[in-house]
Amino acid sequence: MKSLKIVTFHILFVVLYCPLLLSGKNSFSEVSDFLDTDGTFVGYASFEGDGEKLAGKLQELYAAFSEHFPALREQGANFSDLFASLGLDRFQSVAASSVELENQIVRNKTVLSFTDEPGGIFEILGKQPIRFRAAELAPEDATLAYSIRLDAQATKALLDSLVASTGLRELKESWQSLLSRPLPYSDIQTMDVLYAFSGQIDIVQKLEKPDGLDPEVKLWISIENAGTLGARYLEDVSKAGVVKEVETEDGRRIWDLSALSNGDTEAFYASTEEATGNLILFTHDGWVVPGVTDGGLVGTETFQSFYADLPRKALLFSYNSSSTIDLMLGEVIHSLKQEEFNEVAESIIDFGVGDFTKPVAWVVYRSENRIHSIEHAGYSYKQLSVIPALAISGAVIVPTVGQFRAVARRSAITSNLRQINMAAALIVVESEAESISFAQIRESELGEGINSVAGESYDHIVITPETKHISVTLPNGEVVSVDLFPIW
Repeated sequence: MKSLKIVTFHILFVVLYCPLLLSGKNSFSEVSDFLDTDGTFVGYASFEGDGEKLAGKLQELYAAFSEHFPALREQGANFSDLFASLGLDRFQSVAASSVELENQIVRNKTVLSFTDEPGGIFEILGKQPIRFRAAELAPEDATLAYSIRLDAQATKALLDSLVASTGLRELKESWQSLLSRPLPYSDIQTMDVLYAFSGQIDIVQKLEKPDGLDPEVKLWISIENAGTLGARYLEDVSKAGVVKEVETEDGRRIWDLSALSNGDTEAFYASTEEATGNLILFTHDGWVVPGVTDGGLVGTETFQSFYADLPRKALLFSYNSSSTIDLMLGEVIHSLKQEEFNEVAESIIDFGVGDFTKPVAWVVYRSENRIHSIEHAGYSYKQLSVIPALAISGAVIVPTVGQFRAVARRSAITSNLRQINMAAALIVVESEAESISFAQIRESELGEGINSVAGESYDHIVITPETKHISVTLPNGEVVSVDLFPIW
C-alpha cells in the first residue's frame, strides 16, 4: 500500500506566499546564490515593512473596539510589541527553489531573510549548531530520527514578551504563578523544568502497522543535561508511589512510568545517562544504545541517498521514512466507509501524491541574518499545487463511483431474489409442495448462479402461500426486497 507524506509547515508557507513572478530583484539577487535558480521552481516574496504595517492596522482596529469596550482600553495590548516579540518586525523576505537530483530525489531550499539578526521565535533554536545524534544512534528499523537544540532563556524571554504585549494583567499573574508553581509530588518548580530542557533533544521512533495487527510503536528520547533534575523528580514521585523504580540486570536504575501513560502505551520508562547527564525516556530497553553509532539507520542505503550532501552541522535535523505514514493513509481509506473503493482511492492518492511517499531528510541552519532550510524529498514545491485539486477530485469521484457501485449491487441482489421466486414457482408446479425453502432451491439445478453479492445470505428464505415478499439484509444494514408473483 502506498503511503501519504505529511507536508511540513515550512513548505506550505513557501507555497502559499511565494509568487512565481519575482519581485524586488535587488533583494532577490542577495539570496539567489543560496538557491537552485536553474531548477523546476524558483519563488521570492518581499515582506519588508509589512509587519510594521500590519501591526499598525491591528492597533487601529483594537483602538476602535476599545471605544465600545472599556475593558479592552484598560488592558492596553500593543501589537507592535507583539510582532517584535515574535521577531516578525525584522522579517524581510522568503525565497525558495526546487531542483531534481539523481535517483528521483528533489532538493527543496528555503531562505528566510531578516533586516537584522533573527529574533523572537527564531531565537528558540539558538545559534550553536549540533550534529545529527539521533540518526547516529538510531537502529536500522527506525522510521524517524529528529535532533534539535532548544535555548531555554530565549524561550522564556519570548513567552515573557508575548504575555507582556497582551496587556492582560491576569495573564501576567497566571504566567508568573505557573513558573513558580511546584510540580506534583515535588518541590521542583516549573521554571526549573523549563531550563532543564535547554540543550539538544534527540528523538528516535519506529511506527509501523503490520497487516491485520495493532500499530507497533517504539520511542526513544534523550534530553541533554536534564538527567540530574529528572532523577530528582523521579525519586520524588517514586516515594509518592506514582511510579516504580526498578533495577535492570546490568545494575542500571530505571523508573517505570507506565502508570502515567493512561493506557496509551504498554510500557514507558525513564533513566539517566551517567556519561552525559542526559535524561532518557523510552518504550523498549536496549532498542537504542547510547554510544553505539556503527551501522544502524545511517548505514542504510536509503538514508545515505537522501542525506547525501546535506550539512553535518545545523540547528535542526529530521529524517522521516515513508513507512510512518502508512497509518494515515489507512485511516483515510477507512474513513470513506466504502471498502470496495480502496483501490480507487489509493489510485487517486498515488496519482497525485505518490512522490510524497518517499523519505524526507531536512536540515535548518543559520548564516548571518538568514535562516536556511534544505530538504531532500521525492516532491518539489511546485507539486504541492496538485494537492488541493486532488482533494477536490477525490471528494467528488469516490462518492460518485460508490453510488454507481451501490446501484449495481442492489440490482444484482434483486435479480437473485426474483430467480428464487421463479425457482420456487417451478418446484411447486412439479411437486405441489406447500412451502419452499432456499435450501431446496440450492440443492436443485434451479439454484445455480444464485451467489452472494455483498455478503448477504439467502438461507433464511422460506416461501409459503402467505408470503407476499422476500428480502435479505446486507452487512451494512441495508434491506433489499422484492414482491412475489403468485405461485399457488
